[in-house]
Amino acid sequence: MSAEAGGRSALDAVAWRKLVLAADPAGSLDAALLLRRTGTLLAAWTRGEVPVDVVSVMAATLVGSVETMVGAVHCASPRTIRMETEQCQMLAARVDPKTILVLIAPSEVREAQIRQQARQIAAQVAGEARDARRLVPEAALVPRS
Repeated sequence: MSAEAGGRSALDAVAWRKLVLAADPAGSLDAALLLRRTGTLLAAWTRGEVPVDVVSVMAATLVGSVETMVGAVHCASPRTIRMETEQCQMLAARVDPKTILVLIAPSEVREAQIRQQARQIAAQVAGEARDARRLVPEAALVPRS
């Protein structure tokens, strides 16, 4: 699946786009993806044509690799991972134990700015997930025998 400019998503694309653009009024982000740790894409917004299926799987693989590496040297699993190349940077942040937010921006964007955007989007996503759980009747959560 490739994202069209402006994004395409398993979640409500319009709501995700509004959430991302609200956190990025200056237009500094190139992409914002919400995914499961398995690489399953939940939501995506991109400034241009991007193969989001490839980016989501590789981002999940990168997070898993870093967690394995730091665990091998007896360090705690990171909540965020930042990678930078000459032209771009990626910040992957855990929203919850199963969900990762990935932001991609040009390398000129200040690290503090992209971290703030990640905190803002992650807080919004976590809040919406809590609200959704409150709307599910308790009877629906109890397994039937």
